[in-house]
Amino acid sequence: MFTYLVRRIAIGGLTLILITFLIFGLIRNMPGTPLTLDLLDPDVDVSPERIAQLEAAYGLDKPWPLAYVHWLGNAATGDLGKSFKQKIPVAQVILDRLGPTLLLSIPSLILTYIFSIPLGLLSSARAGKLDERIQSTILYMLYSLPSFVAALFLQLYLAVRWEWFPLYGMTSNNYDEMSSLEQTWDLMWHATLPVICYTYGSLAYYSRFIRANLQEVLRQDFIRTARAKGLSPFNVMWHHAFRNTLIPLVTMIGLTLPALVSGSVIIEGVFSWPGMGRELLQSISERDYPTVMGITLVYSVLTLVSQLLADIFYAVVDPRVRIDSK
Repeated sequence: MFTYLVRRIAIGGLTLILITFLIFGLIRNMPGTPLTLDLLDPDVDVSPERIAQLEAAYGLDKPWPLAYVHWLGNAATGDLGKSFKQKIPVAQVILDRLGPTLLLSIPSLILTYIFSIPLGLLSSARAGKLDERIQSTILYMLYSLPSFVAALFLQLYLAVRWEWFPLYGMTSNNYDEMSSLEQTWDLMWHATLPVICYTYGSLAYYSRFIRANLQEVLRQDFIRTARAKGLSPFNVMWHHAFRNTLIPLVTMIGLTLPALVSGSVIIEGVFSWPGMGRELLQSISERDYPTVMGITLVYSVLTLVSQLLADIFYAVVDPRVRIDSK
């Protein structure tokens, strides 16, 4: 197991270096630089000396492979640099945006599993029946509906026409004047529509995933044996069939770790939600290289860690994985 773990960590480290190297090269070769954006300001001195100073400040005076090596060395010590636009450390930018994103992603993940498991069990128990076909059709339609389209419809009807929810933003204008209970309610009120957009697609996917795995397990011999012993349909479904679908389900939970902090660029943009996804989009448009690389590094590390956890979990429950990897 130790050798298996060391090999996976080594592969993950090399993958992380390759990902960050490619992303660094891509953003440095995009049209425009922080320097060109600054020079659009008529108040900025554009003398050759000033341009040289700005190039040195932005790290544009070095070839990008050399600049990447410099960035990688700093990142290895925990220094992600300073945001070009906000003039604060990139780590602080990430921490400031992490809370709003978790405020949407964690409730979405909880709601997804609360509702997807019963729906998956119900659709498996009622397979082939009219109500199950209607449910599957609705879930398929929800999964096919782009989240940004749903966001626009929710804004149009629930926020603009009926005024049940706020149109955008994370808090009301008088948020600082509210009590703690009122502030909590205000945050929940503003987060409702984004959470719905976050949740419905995952809910449809996980429900169909659970149904597909249950249908496969229900065809196994031990299920027929359990039924032959006279066990109730509930006991067969819950205690025998569903437990054997937990391994892929728990693995998928581990793989959702990056999604918890990555946010949705489109959803956060539509609702003007100050999260990680929206910050990434703004940083790209502003050519804020340190912020883009810092957020990319966080996403990459979380993705690789979640993949490692999934591999370890499989290796623990199934020794054949360790044998095959040798």
